[in-house]
Amino acid sequence: MAPDSETTLLEWWRFHGSNFPRVSCLATKYLCIPATSSLSERAFSTWGNVITFSRVALKPEIVNRQVSLARR
Repeated sequence: MAPDSETTLLEWWRFHGSNFPRVSCLATKYLCIPATSSLSERAFSTWGNVITFSRVALKPEIVNRQVSLARR
């Protein structure tokens, strides 16, 4: 039985996982990872906003504090 357009791959593997237990384990492990880089892009963007040309001499501890405050 192939997955139809309304069934997600994770649902299909939950139903058919007993037929292929090892592949099912890999499928559930890797199919749950979101296919986006928005979180990492947002983090680098925040770092870029904090560390400007005029602030390159900031200590790493200060930069970490400012980035964590900027994310809130």
